[in-house]
Amino acid sequence: MQRLGAPSKPATPTTIALNKQYAEFLSFADAQDFADAQRGLIATLPEPVVIKGQGEFPPAPQSPDTIQAMPLDMFLDYLGIRLNAERAHGKTASFNLVLTDTKESRLLGVENSALHYSEKTSNSVDATVTMTRADLNSIMMSQTNMQKARNGRRRQNRRQ
Repeated sequence: MQRLGAPSKPATPTTIALNKQYAEFLSFADAQDFADAQRGLIATLPEPVVIKGQGEFPPAPQSPDTIQAMPLDMFLDYLGIRLNAERAHGKTASFNLVLTDTKESRLLGVENSALHYSEKTSNSVDATVTMTRADLNSIMMSQTNMQKARNGRRRQNRRQ
């Protein structure tokens, strides 16, 4: 696999403090989110609920408007946040993502339980995924999967 960017460094004190803050807020003992993750390495988010007595909402679930409005780099950052680190542990992969309708492309990699991306594409990747941004949005919102999106594009291309 091609390595992306500079070698990794230890977390800064600020990162450590933020991680500790989130670890105290989130219940990592509750493994239900991981058990519910049925879409590869990306975990699904539950519906928001008010935690009794705390009055705080957990992160809002993905909405079509939010997903569609995100620029590609923000969208990839969002995917990186949602990456299921436990399932990604020890795995490496690299691929080019090519969006035909927006003319955008990125080199993506999973390594060290994290998603990395760059604006440069590469010839030495595990795969190249070519689709429209609309298909990517639909996959992200669980409205379809890659196989169905691919088959839909084939049928659409035959009609043209």
